[in-house]
Amino acid sequence: MADPAYLRQILFQPDRMEAIDMSKSTIQDVDCDTLATWLKNDEAFLVDVREVEEHASAHIEGSVLNPLSVFDSSACNPRDGQKLVLYCGSGMRSVQAGRMLMAAEGRDVFNLVGGIQAWHNAGHPIVR
Repeated sequence: MADPAYLRQILFQPDRMEAIDMSKSTIQDVDCDTLATWLKNDEAFLVDVREVEEHASAHIEGSVLNPLSVFDSSACNPRDGQKLVLYCGSGMRSVQAGRMLMAAEGRDVFNLVGGIQAWHNAGHPIVR
């Protein structure tokens, strides 16, 4: 497994010219209603990549906190048959975390489109 600090350095510095082969894995978008169905059927492992304070103020029930600032790809362990879904506030940081997972683990990852804001706006429950 690649060192998370090294991955952050590569992935978040566009002037770096190192190539990461991500051709064997993908980041796919998932909408709120589909995620709600997956969660109801225990088909998703949900990871919140926002910071501790953000998670404490509101999060999606059942999500695991893994902040992007200290992201640990080895902590994203869905059970067999579960999809790995990442979310943040609006969908940007979760894409960054997804790229780290793809580079480190070669995993397929789902990104909640619009993040927790879209989830809440769609009428789905959040834990406060």
